[in-house]
Amino acid sequence: AIATFGSQVTQQQLKLLRVFQNGVMLAPDNDIAGTNWRTTLSEYLTRYIPVLHVPVVPGGGNDLGDLHPDELPVHLRGVHRGI
Repeated sequence: AIATFGSQVTQQQLKLLRVFQNGVMLAPDNDIAGTNWRTTLSEYLTRYIPVLHVPVVPGGGNDLGDLHPDELPVHLRGVHRGI
């Protein structure tokens, strides 16, 4: 798992992510910046590698780190392709 570049992703940073030929899972924060980040990465990367989406964590601004460890496996069952 890596945290990428905040919500402002550059073209150079997008190209770096293409090395993950097995694909990536995008897990954005539950806010507008997170939604924009996921859209930007997904629109670019789907041309090159598989992209999976992790559902947003309920609650404004929340992310996977806000889940209790017991909740994480259940939450990850919702991973899907596309937006």
